[in-house]
Amino acid sequence: MSIQHHSHSCDYRYTQALAKSAANAAATAAAEATAKRREKLTRQARLVLRSLEAGRATTRVTAMHYGVMNLTARISELRNAGYDVVCTIHRDVAGNKYGEFKLAPTVAAR
Repeated sequence: MSIQHHSHSCDYRYTQALAKSAANAAATAAAEATAKRREKLTRQARLVLRSLEAGRATTRVTAMHYGVMNLTARISELRNAGYDVVCTIHRDVAGNKYGEFKLAPTVAAR
């Protein structure tokens, strides 16, 4: 009669559990860091951020609808807080340039 050990499958399950635990801890830490970053933002920067997070592009004109008169300062505030805000330059029908701000797309963790 022989005794078979199943240590390999147990090790694998233990390793998977550790990896899942580490991933959960990392996600929790990231969520806490995001909450702390958001707390430090001014009210106007939070308004702009909510618009950007909803997937809407923001320009000076659209920001004025939220009561934000200095969009450049709010974008700088968001960038300093670690948000990746990108600007695309466009021209209106009269040929004047304007910037359109969006949050950079994030790459999902694999």
